[in-house]
Amino acid sequence: MNAKILYRPHHFFCTLGFQGKGYSKDFIKNFSAIKQDLTDETLLKVTLKTDAICAPCPHRQGSLCDKQSKIETLDQAHADALRLSEGDEITWKEAQSRLASLTLDDHRRICKGCRWLDYGLCAQALHKLKSPLL
Repeated sequence: MNAKILYRPHHFFCTLGFQGKGYSKDFIKNFSAIKQDLTDETLLKVTLKTDAICAPCPHRQGSLCDKQSKIETLDQAHADALRLSEGDEITWKEAQSRLASLTLDDHRRICKGCRWLDYGLCAQALHKLKSPLL
């Protein structure tokens, strides 16, 4: 099995909807590489601190974010909805299954306050994930 990748709870949804937008060129390059390398078997380890996606983020301050209070709220809402706790290890396939079990109302609720919510990228990605393959 692949090496474990540290993941914040809210980044599971972010990964689903990521479309090459972000806080800086380095952030976008890093996130793109992580998403591209994910396979169904990739093992993700839940953390409540900065993770692999945060590494080049300009908002990162050590193991925290300069918007830590907002991020903690997002992480807690996502952890609850996806049945995740710090230290849990799940595959990307299982993460997608848990994401697919959410409704669009769940998405709006757990992502409330996210600056990317109004772009609709995650909602579109959730709809696509929930749609049967043709």
